[in-house]
Amino acid sequence: MALREDPYVEFRMGDVYDQYDWTIEPEGTWQDVLKAHALKLRDSHEYLRLWYSGGSDSQTILNTFVKNDIHLDEIAMVRFSPINNYESRAMQEINLVAIPQIQQIRAQIPHTKVEVYDLGYSYYVSWFDKHFDLDKTNVPNFRIFFTSNAHKLIPGINNYKNIGNITGVEKPRLSSDEKGTYWYFIDESLANHIVDPHEPAHQIMFFMDPIVHAKQCHIIKNHNDFNGRTIHKPEYFIGKCRDELFLNFSHGKTSIGHNSSPKAQMDIEDALNDVKTKHLVTKWRDGLNSHDLPLTSFNNQDVMLGLVGIPTKKFHLSK
Repeated sequence: MALREDPYVEFRMGDVYDQYDWTIEPEGTWQDVLKAHALKLRDSHEYLRLWYSGGSDSQTILNTFVKNDIHLDEIAMVRFSPINNYESRAMQEINLVAIPQIQQIRAQIPHTKVEVYDLGYSYYVSWFDKHFDLDKTNVPNFRIFFTSNAHKLIPGINNYKNIGNITGVEKPRLSSDEKGTYWYFIDESLANHIVDPHEPAHQIMFFMDPIVHAKQCHIIKNHNDFNGRTIHKPEYFIGKCRDELFLNFSHGKTSIGHNSSPKAQMDIEDALNDVKTKHLVTKWRDGLNSHDLPLTSFNNQDVMLGLVGIPTKKFHLSK
């Protein structure tokens, strides 16, 4: 972990972002930009899989492909439970929103494969036994699934020629200073999706394309509701740069650290309440503690709440 070597480590987005002119708003409407990006992805991949959760990010992506008649090879949904209960409280968004939405539009996408991947107790055991090493993974969560590690959890899932796994990352984060409005990210908000470039994750963070990201940033900056900084709640972006939900259902989001989210807490409670599975929580906690970092590196000095975020530099949206 970089913090062990340098407590002043920086979070850099890379040359693509450093060299992009963020002061210029991309031409066209938001829908035009989304459609163009979806077409570019279709033209550059032989197999496109959308990981759909029913949330506003993946809903916006789904709508873009479907209403523009752009083919998706697969729509994937994932349910995971340490106690093999795929009807658990934590899975309500998938069961009550995502699956019914896909069922409703099934006739519009007859050639798209639809898969629901159920990951239970044995997957948790495999993950914590074989892969949960914080020197080798950016997934510190008890909730084990992200598109970045799907290939480790489900071997062979990416065995398609020129595959792309589309995920709904990331909403714009804006603030202001004496020079004007700028966007930035916190490393912790992206950490679960950052992988070694040699890892066969084949991940596409849809909204991180510079043109798409620039457009959503300018949409938020120019909106009447914007008062100098974004409110990082999903509902803040709906109607601006995210589509309405199929069904307005949410457990809410984490306020600090991924493992403090309502769904994460539900999974942890489920595991602790079962004699067979409570050892998973012990393995996870032991893994979180197997580092040589001072507790001050963590939110509230609690390893369960994740590392204190490191911001990128400021990318100003006006000259």
